[in-house]
Amino acid sequence: MSIAATITAFQTLHAAVSGVSSAPEKLPATLDKNRLPLVFTWPGPTVQGDGWKPATGWYIHRRLYVIRCYVALVSQQNTGIDDGYQTVVPLLQAFGEAYMGNVNLSGAVAHIGESISDSGASILVYAGTEYHGFEFRIEVSEKVVL
Repeated sequence: MSIAATITAFQTLHAAVSGVSSAPEKLPATLDKNRLPLVFTWPGPTVQGDGWKPATGWYIHRRLYVIRCYVALVSQQNTGIDDGYQTVVPLLQAFGEAYMGNVNLSGAVAHIGESISDSGASILVYAGTEYHGFEFRIEVSEKVVL
């Protein structure tokens, strides 16, 4: 599989998580508050010392993927200061469960999860605007046949 195919597989999984409004593959200039919660997947660095492992006719590629979920604008909480936080918590749980329930991204990769971590409820910045949200960092192993 390619990096692009892995991103597509992640975004397909994210779009199926209850409560997610958008899981686009192309980054917009700004985030539309009517399309939140919105999720992006970025390819991070290869895994230190173990990124590319060749074999005859195939290779294993291990990369860290960064998933950011933008849930609600910080500056536009209408009914309470913790509204964004209250929306983040169940989504954070749902994403963890989605990853544990689909460890090969529906066959797109060899497996995910040798290392999965999350930021917990956080403030994320996108295009200069603050959002309640969270980030996952997931190590992915891909077997690529040449």
